[in-house]
Amino acid sequence: MILYSVFRSIIPPTFKSDILFIVDSSTRVTEDDLRAQKDFVKSMMASFNVKRGQSRAALITYGQNSEKVLRFDSYLSVNYIESAVDTATSVGGTARIDKALVDASDVLRDANPSIPWIVVLLAATGKGEDPHKESIKAGAERIHDLGARVYVLAVGREPNVEILEHVADHPQDVFKIPTFKDLRQNSASITETIYTRVGELHGFRRNFT
Repeated sequence: MILYSVFRSIIPPTFKSDILFIVDSSTRVTEDDLRAQKDFVKSMMASFNVKRGQSRAALITYGQNSEKVLRFDSYLSVNYIESAVDTATSVGGTARIDKALVDASDVLRDANPSIPWIVVLLAATGKGEDPHKESIKAGAERIHDLGARVYVLAVGREPNVEILEHVADHPQDVFKIPTFKDLRQNSASITETIYTRVGELHGFRRNFT
């Protein structure tokens, strides 16, 4: 069950996109944190019209490894998709964003080329150098080259914004969130901003139908 209301005010019911969520389930993410991410994902899927015949969703979870939980499929029901999100398990270990980005490139090859591609990465990061910085940059570049627009939710009091800005297309596409619990109150503004920026990229405005 989604624990907070879906934000729908500017997204028309005819809008279609393929949206890939990349969820952090590393050791630093608690069970409550993982649940908060799942609730956010389900809320955003509903806002972006993810259902049979409309937008499609895919899901990757990552920790020391990356797992492709859900691939793009036009025939999946909302109940099936939400169940896949709810039952996704924690990967554990150190957060390997680079591995998740490699899997994201593979998943995006099934995306519909006639509609926008959106990637939303959730990452619990802290200060300090990531030893996999170069492979993260390379993985992000591959996704950008495929034509996807990447948005990053950097969760933490002092997130490592420097490396995450390389993952997003632009620095303003990195959203700083203090804690996973804060996803709930920021859901509406994040959804609106992403839709607006996708519209700017693809040449439509808020009244797009």
